[in-house]
Amino acid sequence: MVIPNKEKAQALKEERLRQISRGNKPVIMKYLTVEEIYEENSVNIENLEENMIPGKSSDGGFLAVGEKLMEVYKVDKETIKRLGVDYSRIAEELENVIKASSATEITTYRNLSITKNATFGWQDCPFGCTDKLELMGLESGNTKGSADYHVTNTDTGDELFFSDLHIHLVRDHHFFEGHTKYRLDPEQCIKILRIKGF
Repeated sequence: MVIPNKEKAQALKEERLRQISRGNKPVIMKYLTVEEIYEENSVNIENLEENMIPGKSSDGGFLAVGEKLMEVYKVDKETIKRLGVDYSRIAEELENVIKASSATEITTYRNLSITKNATFGWQDCPFGCTDKLELMGLESGNTKGSADYHVTNTDTGDELFFSDLHIHLVRDHHFFEGHTKYRLDPEQCIKILRIKGF
């Protein structure tokens, strides 16, 4: 684990926010939660939201046309709070599912049936994160996605669909995506993966 250098991390964060305020693209808000993004008055949210609709930084998009990032975030935050589950706990369970999956066959993990589908190419984080988290004084981790997962709870028949990019989006940005093909509904996720009491 890399020991954080707080001064270096803060300087990098301030420089990113200056770049964002100048309207530079791609919009880069590395490792900031959605709430932190909104706390910074210099952030041009319209540019970010425009970059997240289908056909921009992703074919499927991260927000539906007309959706507002903070509105989506607030609804999901209330769900997380109501269910008493932490963002990092959800990311950890998604990671466990991925670790248990097989690239060539359906895998069973606990009461889950998992199918992995590798995609052609990589999907980058819409907030501009790279694989070099150590530059922010953080432990290395994956900030790109290249596989989708279909999970079925064999006890209930409930199904869940997510990409490996969701681990980073949920853990670092507290973002489950808007109402697009790749939205990860937090309540459904918590229920199907039986996180804390389910």
